[in-house]
Amino acid sequence: MSEAKKLITRWSRDFQGNLQEDPNGSWVLAADAAIRDKRLMDKIDQLQQRLTAADERADRLEQALKFYADGDHLLLADPDAWDTCSGEPVNFLHDDAGTASVEDGSIAKAALKPAGGDGDEK
Repeated sequence: MSEAKKLITRWSRDFQGNLQEDPNGSWVLAADAAIRDKRLMDKIDQLQQRLTAADERADRLEQALKFYADGDHLLLADPDAWDTCSGEPVNFLHDDAGTASVEDGSIAKAALKPAGGDGDEK
């Protein structure tokens, strides 16, 4: 048995088996390893909470975009009174009286398209 192994064996006996090897190959007291493991688990929990919050926010933003993309924001009493206007982007509708304009949801539809996709995926 090498001198290092003899020393580790003696230390393990002296510390009543509380000496253990960590993933880096170092020898630490079990209590220190437990503290490190607890800190690691706490960090993992914090990151998971942040990821969950980000996922929930992304879901809410997607719902808001879908509201516009589906045209649910357009409450047109007379849809025939709205049309595109020469010189303006085709996604902007203007009323016949020239008093109002609204975007038709095309921007939200474009934002909802998967990256690299053609937008037909559901």
